[in-house]
Amino acid sequence: MADLDYFITRDEFATLLEASFDNGFRLCINKNVPWPKHECIEMKESIRPVLESKQHAFMLERADFSRYPVRLRSIEREGVTLWYPRTKEGGPVIEIYFFAPFAKDDARFIPCSLITYHTTIVNPVTGLEEPAGETIKRVYDELVLPIRERFKCVRSAKRTAYVSPGAQAMVEAGWQLAPPFDAKKGSASAVKRAIPHS
Repeated sequence: MADLDYFITRDEFATLLEASFDNGFRLCINKNVPWPKHECIEMKESIRPVLESKQHAFMLERADFSRYPVRLRSIEREGVTLWYPRTKEGGPVIEIYFFAPFAKDDARFIPCSLITYHTTIVNPVTGLEEPAGETIKRVYDELVLPIRERFKCVRSAKRTAYVSPGAQAMVEAGWQLAPPFDAKKGSASAVKRAIPHS
């Protein structure tokens, strides 16, 4: 898999999805689909209401790199059947996730969100693995380039992430980046020092 970790506000995430919509991506729900059929956002104006309904997991598809329909699997929870895309079976697709800030005890945390794609997929017709292809790699690199250029880079012992301007402002107001980017076990001042300032 190829992936990029980033910290972002809900409003900035909505702007990121709107830009992808403008760039010809098909934006589909990647979690808690209520029926065995892909649920996609048809209008850019629907993105923010969908986010407000706490749907934060999406697939980005486009004709230049998505070759197959993504398979769905069902899960039953408390008597309710929901459907989940199996993003490695079909596609390929780019997955994009937002995890909302939350409070725990006396601390306020910004979780790390994610953009990723599988470098190999399963052909749903043959059942055989095949490379996702060079096109999705190029498109993914183009998608994450503005994040790498405009967001601030932070590092833990083993990982790198990028902090949006909005998330940086939240840290300066007392929020903490979630582990492993929380520096000295969540010290707000340590987290502030971890974020490079221009």
